[in-house]
Amino acid sequence: MSKQILTSFLLLLFFFWLGSSVLATEVPRIINFTKQQYQAHNQNWSLSQDQHHCIFVGNSKGLLVFDGIHWKTLPLPNNEIVRAVASDNQGRIFVGGFTTVGYWEKDLWGTWHYTSLSEKIADFGKEEIWHFLSTEAGMLFQSFARMYRFDGEQIEQIHLPGNIMFARQINDRIIIPVIQSGLFEYFPDGSVELVPGSEIFRDYRIATILPGPDNSWLIGTQKNGIFLYKDGRFTPWQAEINPQLKNFQLNKGLRLHNGNYAFGTIVSGVLITDAQGNIKHHLNREVGLQNNTVLALLEDKNQHLWVGMDSGIDLIEINEPLRFFQDNRSSIGAVYAAVLFDKKLYVGTNQGVFWKPWPSERGDQFNLLEKSQGQVWDLQVFDGQLVGAHNNGAFVIQNNQLEFLSSHTGSYTTIAPPNRNDVLLQGTYIGINVLRKNERGQWAFAHEMENFSLASRKMFFDANGRLWVSHPHTGIFQLTLDSTYTIIENRFTYDEDDGLPPNLKPNMVKWKSNILVRSDHTFLVFDEDSYLFRPIQPNDYLPFPTGNYKVVSANGDDWFQVFPNKVIWHSRNQQQQFNISLLPKYEKIIHLTDSIYLFCLDDGYALLNSHHLPKTSPENNAAPLIVQIELGKKNRAITKQPPHLASKQLRFTYATPYFTQRLPMSYRLIGFNQEWSEFAPKYTREYTNLPPGKYEFQVKSEASSEVAAFEFVILPKWYQTWWAMTIMLLLLLGVSMLLLRWHHYRLERQERKLRLEKERELQRQRMQANNERLKIEVNNKSRQLADSTMNLVRKNEILTKLKRELVHYKTHETDKNPTFFINKLIKLVDNHLSSEEDWIRFEESFNQLHDNFFKRLKQDYPELTPGDLKLAAYLKMNLSSKEIAPLLNISLRGIENKRYRLRRKINLSQDENLTEFLIHF
Repeated sequence: MSKQILTSFLLLLFFFWLGSSVLATEVPRIINFTKQQYQAHNQNWSLSQDQHHCIFVGNSKGLLVFDGIHWKTLPLPNNEIVRAVASDNQGRIFVGGFTTVGYWEKDLWGTWHYTSLSEKIADFGKEEIWHFLSTEAGMLFQSFARMYRFDGEQIEQIHLPGNIMFARQINDRIIIPVIQSGLFEYFPDGSVELVPGSEIFRDYRIATILPGPDNSWLIGTQKNGIFLYKDGRFTPWQAEINPQLKNFQLNKGLRLHNGNYAFGTIVSGVLITDAQGNIKHHLNREVGLQNNTVLALLEDKNQHLWVGMDSGIDLIEINEPLRFFQDNRSSIGAVYAAVLFDKKLYVGTNQGVFWKPWPSERGDQFNLLEKSQGQVWDLQVFDGQLVGAHNNGAFVIQNNQLEFLSSHTGSYTTIAPPNRNDVLLQGTYIGINVLRKNERGQWAFAHEMENFSLASRKMFFDANGRLWVSHPHTGIFQLTLDSTYTIIENRFTYDEDDGLPPNLKPNMVKWKSNILVRSDHTFLVFDEDSYLFRPIQPNDYLPFPTGNYKVVSANGDDWFQVFPNKVIWHSRNQQQQFNISLLPKYEKIIHLTDSIYLFCLDDGYALLNSHHLPKTSPENNAAPLIVQIELGKKNRAITKQPPHLASKQLRFTYATPYFTQRLPMSYRLIGFNQEWSEFAPKYTREYTNLPPGKYEFQVKSEASSEVAAFEFVILPKWYQTWWAMTIMLLLLLGVSMLLLRWHHYRLERQERKLRLEKERELQRQRMQANNERLKIEVNNKSRQLADSTMNLVRKNEILTKLKRELVHYKTHETDKNPTFFINKLIKLVDNHLSSEEDWIRFEESFNQLHDNFFKRLKQDYPELTPGDLKLAAYLKMNLSSKEIAPLLNISLRGIENKRYRLRRKINLSQDENLTEFLIHF
């Protein structure tokens, strides 16, 4: 019992030592895909990849499909766990689970359909399929008790001598481990034979069988290490990894494309070795894996390693030249500076200065340098001494001990003036400090630079010995220093008047002898002739194209383009892209040695060895995919080439199986829009109400020149077909003829109606005119009758009066003088003749007949008297002076005088006729 406790304790100590040893180990980058991302269960049992580069995962929830952008879950019919996954060259994805085996296929529209093979197997029972093996003879699949072969049509059972582990194909030979028996070889005729000498594995559980060097085999057991089979003999593999695998419990093994090996364990993650079994990387939870229990391994077509685990899925970029120290424990923090000094790697972070031996070995770990806690901005070696810039001031490191030189203020960076080895300038939070060597030859604080108190985050000397300083916010300064580096003799501030854009947050960089400033999507260079910043011209021979990126200088003519999510290294007319994000606003790449660069990251750092760059990058050949085409509801499709659609709505989903980052993509629809869209991280496009016609939807990505396309035809609506158009045309003609006839009929009716209405109106008008005429005549007759009656009455009255006077005279006054009587009679007659009553009746009748003649004449000529008006009325009636005289009871001479006075009052000339004027008035 005590022995078991001691063994467990030693094993625990070993695991603890191993975890500590990898804290400072640079490993390939690990990309985690959590269950929250793929929206399924924790456990992932199997991995596969099809010819389109898509990844398929056997998960406890079902089959997971990953195209680089979208995760999709395809559950089995009974929601069984998918234990095994494999793809063949026909695009079928085979899946196996408890009492279930079959395959998924995708149709033209990207919809997956499941075909079950379980019904084709007699006495399948309660078997659970755990493994597939694709061979030239067909797809082999197995449980731990049975094995079957599917040739595409039929399924046959392979009879075995006992329960088995997973079959493997080694050098064109199919080897099946049989529990408590050994290794058996399967032959195309269906027979199996024991491999001589493999009886030694009767008591071992074989986890994997891999091709070894020189046509040998590597047989990996779960708890007893790896054995080498060569020249007919099985011997333990004499490799560094073998003792460790005996403790870690090997579960999966894989030979990689470059000849290295990957081993997945139950308790300690993944170990990657070279062809001789020497450990290159040990990847577990301490360095970024989500889980230490490895259930599946897959090397994809881009030569990266996928790991299916008891919790999660990880992608290990083993084919990338970068090696990462990822600070998953936040033990060192974000890296801002690094340097090699005294056979140690020093890194400056937001937590202090850390160091480890260089070159590093497994087991080496970072150590915090005492008194260095805080923000470290810069580490550089000057004249054999390590000088740093810290939030608390400048410091030097000697004999692995840190000593602050000043504590006046925090410092950003340190530079040496040209052709001087005894002076250093250090940019601080409030100006520039000067460091000089003391009598012992050690760097020491000398003084602060006078008359300059602005933050100096970046500083460069140009070819003319002037100092350029970049303030984090306010601008760029050009300083001329005195020979003692005490006073600034000349200071010039550059702003928008000097070619810089307004509100610029300075991003200054020195490349060779040029001072560059980034402005939006272009770079400005300082022109010595004009003393202004101007855009780069072709004859400047500066290799900086337009774009939204930053420039970081490298060794010699090399330089880096730094984008938000990638870095491109330009070296000797060659380019190499790295999918990496540097610290935002503090992008820094440090040249450690002639061949090694260190990239500063917010959770550690990455190392690039330029001697280990691959000649080609397989991932750059990842072609875009049209993943799915969705038709709108109640639409139909006719499967032709190209397919014919009757759809008001089309939705395209697309992706690029580029798993290390989400690539921007571009699309277009030929037949609708010939222009490509801008590259953007958008992976769906929807079209609505496309007109009938032939179309081709195309997508492409930045990583490949290939284009994915889908041709289709939008069918016309039923009313847009030729027969529908013909029928509608005939109907239109018929309806037009009917409408035309009806229109003519309506016009005729309307014409008759209008004619009748016109005749009625004319008849009515004639009747009305006759009535009016008759009414006028009646009125005139009535008036005439009344006038005649009144005239008769008046005449009778005057005659009666005359008679009475005559009778009276005859009876009573015959003896009197007759002259008095005659005068009395004359006066009676005169009173009758001058009566106004006749004129009033005349005026009323005259106004009715001549439209208020008197009123209008009086308005225009207010000086006219009633006598003038009477004369005008008689003249308008075209009466002569002779006819008018008795009416006015005056002489003819009096009429002429009245006419003359009337002419003067109405201002008539001698040529105008008074009578005609009044007739037309």
